[in-house]
Amino acid sequence: GRGRERWHPLGKPAVLNAVVAEALVEVGRVQGTSAPAVRELVVAGHSRAYDVLEPLAASRRDPAMRQGALARLAQVWAFDTAYAGDLDAWTDWLALNPALRVHLFYRPGSKTGTVGDRFFDRRGDRLQVTKAKERHCAVPATRLAQLMPRPAAAAGGTEDNGADEADEYEVPEYAAEASLDPDLSAVLGLALEESDDEAFDD
Repeated sequence: GRGRERWHPLGKPAVLNAVVAEALVEVGRVQGTSAPAVRELVVAGHSRAYDVLEPLAASRRDPAMRQGALARLAQVWAFDTAYAGDLDAWTDWLALNPALRVHLFYRPGSKTGTVGDRFFDRRGDRLQVTKAKERHCAVPATRLAQLMPRPAAAAGGTEDNGADEADEYEVPEYAAEASLDPDLSAVLGLALEESDDEAFDD
């Protein structure tokens, strides 16, 4: 409909549930077992992923949100996707699903800055919003490692909840090594000094 012409079909809860279910059946087939069950679902996206995340937020009251994999939805990670964003829909989504946590990263002063600032002003324990300092394509490469669960032996000390302005983080060792391969480094969002970052803002 109007204003939603570019929304992706994966943003429809029933479609996303069907895709996850099909993937699980295939995993079971490859492993020679029954399809594994979803214990916890994390939906993560970068850049244009707002065309999946926004329809999910808009469909928060759809019965399919309480079925299939989406019934196990625990977290949404948005890596510089705030080109659009219905803040009221997101906060209502959090109210409807007490198990859900959202972590949004955005770059102040960029094309994600206006919407990102609105989310930042409403941040809280379950709506964590971080101001990213790195370039657009480096956001997932830099921030994903912070959100992924760490092995118990490595998970010591306290963790920043990300509600305040982000500190500088080191690129994970595996990603730093990948910078030796220029093709792989582009995928990881590394070594982008020669690229035009604004090209990714359209």
